[in-house]
Amino acid sequence: MRTCLAKRKDNVLDGSARSRDSRPIMFTVVMGCGISSSILLNYNFETFWLTRLAYAYWGVALFVFMLFIIFTVLRLVLFPGTLLRSFRHPRQSMFYGCIPTAYSSVLMDTVKIFGVQAVWPCYVLLWLDISLAFTVGWFIMFNGFVTHDRKNPTGLTGVILLPTIAVIVNSTTAALLVPYLPLPSTCGACLPNLPERENMISSFLLVGPLGQGAYSVLRNLNNVNAYYAVKYIWLAETPIFLYIGVGISMLMVAFASFWLFCAVASCLVARPRRFGITWWSLCFPMGTYALATSELGRVLDSMAFKVLSAIVGTTVVIVCFILLWCTLYFSVLHDQVFREIDKEMTDYYGQSHGCVNVTATNAEM
Repeated sequence: MRTCLAKRKDNVLDGSARSRDSRPIMFTVVMGCGISSSILLNYNFETFWLTRLAYAYWGVALFVFMLFIIFTVLRLVLFPGTLLRSFRHPRQSMFYGCIPTAYSSVLMDTVKIFGVQAVWPCYVLLWLDISLAFTVGWFIMFNGFVTHDRKNPTGLTGVILLPTIAVIVNSTTAALLVPYLPLPSTCGACLPNLPERENMISSFLLVGPLGQGAYSVLRNLNNVNAYYAVKYIWLAETPIFLYIGVGISMLMVAFASFWLFCAVASCLVARPRRFGITWWSLCFPMGTYALATSELGRVLDSMAFKVLSAIVGTTVVIVCFILLWCTLYFSVLHDQVFREIDKEMTDYYGQSHGCVNVTATNAEM
């Protein structure tokens, strides 16, 4: 085992080792940066420097996304066996849902930043992402039914929602694109107990579908009301569809608030002892909550929702910045992140990338 660890230490800066250790969970970094950019672009108290900061987060998200895509492709080419191993892992396989989610979050920010200039490229790329989201979501869930052993409910965490979140995020991106597209010519989870200490932050993932769903419902029903208001003028004065969207979003935000409280309380009760890539589970779910409350504040002209969104959104942006530096420190300088991911795979399969337990071998001899 010491020989294996020493070999990994020598390969800290080796490109092939980085490609091998690159896992879909790394795309949570892109999700965190992307949602931070969305929060700043939707900030109810807009300023010049916040907009520029949003551009910076979008640039980081785009760069990291392209970098991780390259690493993922290299891993599949150089180490094809790791793909099957990760699919069979009950937890790591769920993080494949992060790829289309990260993809969609970058597209969502691109539409907000460039507006009409980026509509058609983003429209084409969105359909590719929708196809990827459904393919990944359906395959991962079916693969889980066939290959994963989930008889023990204590092993269930919020990561099982990741394959489905991408579809919800795509609906939000589509809602942002609709106002720029030409109109058709005819228009005239309850867990049995708390997760393990090191996976406690994954409790925040339960907030993600509710927050993103609330934001998506508001944007889409607002578009529906604008669509039919062209034919039925009275809908412009009495936006019934928007009222329905507000009601549904309020319920979803209320449920998300409950899970947000449970997640914060869980982390206070059992705080994780060391940094891990799962800490990025903080950013995206809380970011969707900030987007939903921000949109409710805009639609209802409610100062309470605007202030709540500002507080949560500012927290997410600051946490995202801290996590970026922590990820760089513990993955590039100390290799802790990759070793923990590799250890999880090792514990599940009993061996790691061909490294032999030297101690056990010598004992048998």
